[in-house]
Amino acid sequence: MLSAAVYLELLQDALESECAFIESCFATTGEFPAPGEAYCRAFEVRYKSVITLRFLIRMAYAAPVHLTNTSAATFNVYIKVLTEQIQLALKPYELDSAQLALYTDAYLGIIDSLSVELLYAEGLYERRFKAMLMLYHTAIAQLNKK
Repeated sequence: MLSAAVYLELLQDALESECAFIESCFATTGEFPAPGEAYCRAFEVRYKSVITLRFLIRMAYAAPVHLTNTSAATFNVYIKVLTEQIQLALKPYELDSAQLALYTDAYLGIIDSLSVELLYAEGLYERRFKAMLMLYHTAIAQLNKK
């Protein structure tokens, strides 16, 4: 069993690694039509190939009971970084605050849905990914029409 100190250090390392990865994905602009799409597209491969994302997500959804609060706080930092990055990526659309909150929540919902699918391995990841991305593209295309 991991000691709490080792667990917390691993969790912090995972958080730092994943936040850096998020920022690198969001720095990739123009390659995909929707803001934040590079991160969505990299998510499954990242989860399967890099232990830090698996650890971070597993601890967010199934942390040891005595470390639940710490795990939740750490995951909230991850969500905060995602929120900041998607909001920066949405800036060119000049959304009002209500629209920005709505599109931010929609994006976070995509990541949450994909996280759950990977964590519980129900075998529907590709189907869920395509459906969520289709809805996101449709929503972003409506913004482009303004």
